Amino acid sequence: MNQKPRVLIVFGLDADKKPHAAKFDASDEPAVTKAAGLTGFQAALAASEEAQSLASKLPDGKIFGTGKALVPYVKEDVYDKLVGLISAAQPTAPKDSSSTTATPNTPANAQKNGSPANDPWAEIKVGSVVLCQSPEPEVDEDGYWASVVVSIAKDGEILTVRWKDYPKLPRFTVRRQMVGLLRAGTTSPS
Repeated sequence: MNQKPRVLIVFGLDADKKPHAAKFDASDEPAVTKAAGLTGFQAALAASEEAQSLASKLPDGKIFGTGKALVPYVKEDVYDKLVGLISAAQPTAPKDSSSTTATPNTPANAQKNGSPANDPWAEIKVGSVVLCQSPEPEVDEDGYWASVVVSIAKDGEILTVRWKDYPKLPRFTVRRQMVGLLRAGTTSPS
């Protein structure tokens, strides 16, 4: 039986909101996961056939002696497709359960304040579809519109999102508690 090698994908947006992504051998998972965290990116296993196919086209990443990773720029449409494919899978997390560091999927203040685990905003992760108001004050249409989370700040509170139905429009940031989460299987109002 010919089994494909397992591939980890490291991805994220840099400080200038430029997309990065690279593939790594899953046998190096602890080092890759740590490097992704040090870089402020996320690591996820390419689980589906489509994710594996896209991962094969990504540049190879490199881990430096400092523990940080080199994760090259990728085209925005490649990054968006990657985020969409990985959104169904949970990003890998460090195996150290004693850590109290916030992961990109968990708001930092939920850990500090001991918030209940059923906080609906804690479920928001990269790839989640959320409802947002327009960030443009001159837009005269009231309402909330479907958006896709493309990154989460290290503090877990600021989300970078793009409009779901208009992916070429500029991305914008919004606070986690200012959005509504659409659960899987729910149709968006757009």
